[in-house]
Amino acid sequence: MDSLSNQDVKKCFNLILNEQNMMFYEIWELLSLNQRRLLIALLKLGGQEIYSSRFLQSSNLSLGTIQKSLKALLDHDILERTNEEVKIVDPFFAAWISKLNNGE
Repeated sequence: MDSLSNQDVKKCFNLILNEQNMMFYEIWELLSLNQRRLLIALLKLGGQEIYSSRFLQSSNLSLGTIQKSLKALLDHDILERTNEEVKIVDPFFAAWISKLNNGE
């Protein structure tokens, strides 16, 4: 049996992103601007200490905005909270957001 190279894995990963593009776009369009900003901030800053002054300043989101957006994203199973960390449930959606945000 042949083994997969890193290039093979990356090619498959990008294929999945491309196949899911429309679904991810539709989800993205349903989110509020602040929910989108929170997702981008989580990807850039990490999901620990999201109520810290560093996170608030870097994300340009208020505490109330983070709380409201977090609740909505948790309720819609886009985010999950585990051991004091908040993260995007679907790693492919997270990669799609990163790609979108970096203009790739």
